[in-house]
Amino acid sequence: MAKKAALGRNLLPDGGEAGVMQKRTLTDAERRDWLRLFRSENVGPATFLTLIDHFADAGRAIEAAP
Repeated sequence: MAKKAALGRNLLPDGGEAGVMQKRTLTDAERRDWLRLFRSENVGPATFLTLIDHFADAGRAIEAAP
């Protein structure tokens, strides 16, 4: 059964399989980075989860953007 992830204040990747999220409270800075990344051009739900899986957090993903 495929698990669906939702963008939310209390979700972070658990380091397991792609797209599986584990609850954790985000700091205000982390939440801001998540929103900034999610609202970026050409970043939808699948791309967002892929970037979080690859970079471990939204701030690093944003820094790596060209």
